[in-house]
Amino acid sequence: MSINAFSRQETSSLKLRIDQIVTQATETGDERETLYCTDADGVQSRVESTVSPQSDSPNWQRGQWYEFSDVSQTDSYTGAEFRFTPTEQSHSRMEPLTITSPETHASAPRAVPRLGGQSDCLGLTVVAVPTDEKTAVSPGAPESYELTAVCLQEFNSATAPTVYHREAQSSHDERLLLEHVFADVAETDAETIVAWQSGRVVALLVSRHRHLKDGDVLTRDSADVFDGVFHADLARLGARHSHDDPIETAQSLGLSAAYPRFDPDALGSAPSEWRADWALGQTSLSTRTDTRFTERDYHALIDAYLTDDTTTPEAVAACLKNFASAPLEPLQSVSNHEIAARLGCPQLGKNSSV
Repeated sequence: MSINAFSRQETSSLKLRIDQIVTQATETGDERETLYCTDADGVQSRVESTVSPQSDSPNWQRGQWYEFSDVSQTDSYTGAEFRFTPTEQSHSRMEPLTITSPETHASAPRAVPRLGGQSDCLGLTVVAVPTDEKTAVSPGAPESYELTAVCLQEFNSATAPTVYHREAQSSHDERLLLEHVFADVAETDAETIVAWQSGRVVALLVSRHRHLKDGDVLTRDSADVFDGVFHADLARLGARHSHDDPIETAQSLGLSAAYPRFDPDALGSAPSEWRADWALGQTSLSTRTDTRFTERDYHALIDAYLTDDTTTPEAVAACLKNFASAPLEPLQSVSNHEIAARLGCPQLGKNSSV
């Protein structure tokens, strides 16, 4: 069975070619395997399984076709599109199938449609900063982060991107930002969100929204806004082609894209001041005076901006907003490239969880 004939309500079998294998240890000591696959219609998706230390991991081979039994479609914002439990009977090798063009079966219903067939797309970027330097940002722990910027752009429109950025440190300001974002998403005609790690981006928004919702400013039901929305995760292309972000991905394809930079004179301070204690080997910077503006630079300047502890607020604001919106153009150009045409777009279900 191909993906386009797969029903969300059933468990069934899929015939897939494994293109990439990513293994990650879980907190319980198990091993999570994510298989990046392609079906006979050329639609790309992911299959996830968890293997305990007491079990033998399947000896997957890249480029090999397998038939997976008892596969179920996941219903969450993050993770793979399909899940199965590996046993001796759950999968078997098979002869290679001929991959046809997705247009061959364009009229067939798809549980996971391809990005190339989605006409109305909404680009989305989110900037989340940790509330504690020792705590990683996690959608499952909304108290571990704050949202400082969200950018939106309808890719089928000639309008400029919408950049929402915090202007104050109060949680009320964050609530206002979220209300604007959820209102825009509710009103857009786009059916597909395009982002880097799209499931995580949506989960960060929804989780923080639920955490801050108090019936005053945030009155919308966050789950309803995203129900039924498809999402394209361009980070999956990064995993397939060893790229770390949409800008690098776009550059590798010969598309116009550049990392955000800043003018030290406009900021009124040298970057070597806030980068004095940085281990440059752990960054993408060549020197402490490198004018490339990174996520770590953003974290270094955001607190001063939100607390009005800067003599050049307009210049700092321009840097912060430019960083937040910089991925939108490469997201759009990569999503329109043939390399992304067959990328599967899972749907956010009504029972999705973060």
